[in-house]
Amino acid sequence: GCTMTHPHAEARALYEYGIMHVRRGEPRQAQDRLEEAIAIFRRLGARPWIERAEHALAELDSGLRSS
Repeated sequence: GCTMTHPHAEARALYEYGIMHVRRGEPRQAQDRLEEAIAIFRRLGARPWIERAEHALAELDSGLRSS
């Protein structure tokens, strides 16, 4: 929810969950997690993490289209 005392840690956890879903072949869940993570990273201005999460999202996207 909105009671984040450690938003960066939460966003990184969401990112890790997203990657885990990607590896498990669960694109829907992966997309949800990664988009949540990106939203938090953007609020924090955490550019390297935004790029990482967006890269993962882009790979997920191309994977969805190729199958």
